[in-house]
Amino acid sequence: MVNTMTKTGYTRPSVDEENPTVNAWDEKALDEVRIITQMMREHQRQIADLSKKRRTKVLKLREHKVTYREIAEAMDTTEQSVYNIIRGDSK
Repeated sequence: MVNTMTKTGYTRPSVDEENPTVNAWDEKALDEVRIITQMMREHQRQIADLSKKRRTKVLKLREHKVTYREIAEAMDTTEQSVYNIIRGDSK
């Protein structure tokens, strides 16, 4: 069995022809982990974008004299959370 270097510098065994089932499973699992990680990163970017949009809308509501309580009730959260969103402390 020969070790191969990965992008992170770790070594992992290359395909073992004596036991291809285990390594084929490993390769599939690695691909699945890679895809899941990419999906999570995309979702994190989407959450960041939505957080910015929410903050903009909340600020606009406050400009129109909508109270913290009214905003909080619409969001099903607390007035403190609304305050935190305005301050930029909440994602």
